[in-house]
Amino acid sequence: MQTRRKVWRWHLPWLFGLALYGAGPAVVLGQNKYDVLAHALQPYGTLFYSKSPLKACQADLQMQAGAPPASIFMRRPLRLSLQVPDRLRLETIGPADHIIFCRQGQRVWVYPRDFADRLLAAAGPPGPPTRLPDFRLPLADNQIVLLPALFQITAFSPTRDAENEPAWNLEFHPATELLQANRQAPWQIQAMVRQRDYQVRQLAVRSADWSAKFQVLQMRFGSTLPPEIWVPSPAEAPAIREIPPGLYGSILNQLTNLPLDR
Repeated sequence: MQTRRKVWRWHLPWLFGLALYGAGPAVVLGQNKYDVLAHALQPYGTLFYSKSPLKACQADLQMQAGAPPASIFMRRPLRLSLQVPDRLRLETIGPADHIIFCRQGQRVWVYPRDFADRLLAAAGPPGPPTRLPDFRLPLADNQIVLLPALFQITAFSPTRDAENEPAWNLEFHPATELLQANRQAPWQIQAMVRQRDYQVRQLAVRSADWSAKFQVLQMRFGSTLPPEIWVPSPAEAPAIREIPPGLYGSILNQLTNLPLDR
């Protein structure tokens, strides 16, 4: 009986967060940390729900810290575009040199070619020919509401964001059982969540071999993104480099680790 009580005490915060996650933003019960996490994760989980009309998001970010410290993306505005199930684009925005990494289904391309060559040199030889998997959660539709329950919150405190609005600081990591089941190395997230609308304003990710911190400038969700962003423009087309699918993962890992020196 004592073991059973201990298990229920362990899961009660998760279950409370699940109920709030499914209830939508109208439910506000003070500053319970699992309430905050549930609301912050809700739009991201919705992207992967099969019947959801929302299948795309676009975030404007600024990298504030990372490894190595002189990353080519440091302090530069970035735009991350994602459309489920198989489209991703990361690019620099602003007056400096334009850099693009794009996946459209099974096609991967990088602009400009000299930047792609640096990525290829750092990535090493390609793996065997493979089909790139879709972006998905390892959850069925009726389990997506369980998303907050996959994490353990280790720190929670009030703070203020860059615009001096009330916010919360959350630190959390995947549940140990989840990491063990998927044979993943430990990793941790620190998020600053604005109190009035549960928008993520700052995000830091840390693992044994990678770390980065981003300020979230703007986040947008929608049904689709403009189709022209997944293909090179006429001006970009002559200077792109096609990337073998077998190098997709390695190239993606190199993006924020590539040093500034050319």
